[in-house]
Amino acid sequence: MVDISGGEAGSRGVTIYGKAELEPQNSPTADAIFWAEKYWPKDKAERYVEAMCKLTNLVKIAIKPERLALFDYSKDATYHRAIQEV
Repeated sequence: MVDISGGEAGSRGVTIYGKAELEPQNSPTADAIFWAEKYWPKDKAERYVEAMCKLTNLVKIAIKPERLALFDYSKDATYHRAIQEV
């Protein structure tokens, strides 16, 4: 499940059903740097990914989707009442 709400706790998201393939990432890849650039400038993102490759066993998860289930509780009154109780 991927939370795409961008704020409220799990108000919108998608669940992906399908076959996953695990691809070891032994060296920095353009994909890993792309995602790290969402948090840091390019030079720092590259250094971060290089460090992570040295310290951990990174794995890329590629999912061949068979079915998607989307949900959006952002307009649901019961959901908003429950969030206010937290």
